[in-house]
Amino acid sequence: MQVVVDDLLTNCDLTGKGSLILLLHGWGDNLQGLKKLQAALSKKYRVLSIDLPGFGSTEAPKTVWNLDNYGYFIANVLAKLELDEP
Repeated sequence: MQVVVDDLLTNCDLTGKGSLILLLHGWGDNLQGLKKLQAALSKKYRVLSIDLPGFGSTEAPKTVWNLDNYGYFIANVLAKLELDEP
């Protein structure tokens, strides 16, 4: 699914039911690298994976971001999707 968060078209995948688990890919990767893990966890949990800004199918930010920016972005994705804290 795609949603607009912080003016960035954001790619994410939400599967399963139950308590929420958030999967974040490593630097230079994207949510596709987490597909097998997400499928396994989705059998017992609700699982959200996100392409972080500038990776996968999510737009790149217009300025250089630091870790705080990425943290706020993740919190804003959760708020946009109306998901409880993972």
